[in-house]
Amino acid sequence: MRGTALLALASCLPESPPPWQVDHTIVAALRVEVAERGPWAAEPEREGLGLAEVMPGDEIRPVPFVIGPDGPVDVAELQPRFFYCVPQRCVSDTDNPGGVRDCGEEEAVPPVSTCEILGGTLRLGALRVLQQNAAIFMVASTGEGPSTDECVRRLRGEAGALESLRECMLRVEFIQLGPTWRLLVVAALSGLVDSLSLSGITPAVTATEPNLFPREPQLTVRVMQADGSARTETLASGATVAVDRGAQVVVTAEVDPEDAQPYWFLDSSGAFSPGNETLSIGWLFSRYVDWTAPDVLSIAWEAPAEPGPTYLYALLGDGDVITPAWLRFEVEPQ
Repeated sequence: MRGTALLALASCLPESPPPWQVDHTIVAALRVEVAERGPWAAEPEREGLGLAEVMPGDEIRPVPFVIGPDGPVDVAELQPRFFYCVPQRCVSDTDNPGGVRDCGEEEAVPPVSTCEILGGTLRLGALRVLQQNAAIFMVASTGEGPSTDECVRRLRGEAGALESLRECMLRVEFIQLGPTWRLLVVAALSGLVDSLSLSGITPAVTATEPNLFPREPQLTVRVMQADGSARTETLASGATVAVDRGAQVVVTAEVDPEDAQPYWFLDSSGAFSPGNETLSIGWLFSRYVDWTAPDVLSIAWEAPAEPGPTYLYALLGDGDVITPAWLRFEVEPQ
């Protein structure tokens, strides 16, 4: 069911890079996408946007966005391993020296026990418990140290007590189950003991779209060069922008206002209450820069004095899920 997505940033040690500077490989986002809709899946009204809420019967696919100081990373080269689990037990189950079982043809929601996803997708089975979450746990190499398989061995303590996970990536991502009213119907039809009343399911509730991933933003870039000239261009993710050293740059994410969707959630009394998403951007840089945020969808910064590439990562969020975009700024020698 819909909740609040939390972005946890590690605190910095003295003289460490700030949390918005990407000085090593990280998982910036882990999307859980619907690869194939099941019988209970909602039908989006707008084409071209992926379902961000999944239902029992759906086939799901974890899609990580991995970035580093030298740009986005080819995830296929890292060969990440994914586990289906209850959030509170993802790490403790997976670090069992005996390992975990392989996921079956379909797995209950939430899982009875942690399993490893094989083949890249997982078919969700019957709803087992209504008021409990499920998650995807990703373990991967950073590409700069041990392999992914070695990271799993280290997690399980099979590589010796002196081996650390410092050069491994671990990420637990909640699976967004819903829409909530559909889950309540499935729970009632399944006879679950923790099912809730269906009396609050009104036409207004059922008419609301499921949560969708925000569409990838185009990024409008205004560059004020050191010689006083200026230019503005709107670019798709992955474009390269040439800038002078010390140029003033403003980047604004162009978003569709309809991507801030209305939704219904269960309040503390068990009744449906309306809400509305707010779109915001988390910005990350591959190098240290001086920046300010004029508003929630813009960032203003000064290009570094040293020539070379600076990657800007834009993580567009709706409060539950993230759609990433990025640009490469090439600081030219003068």
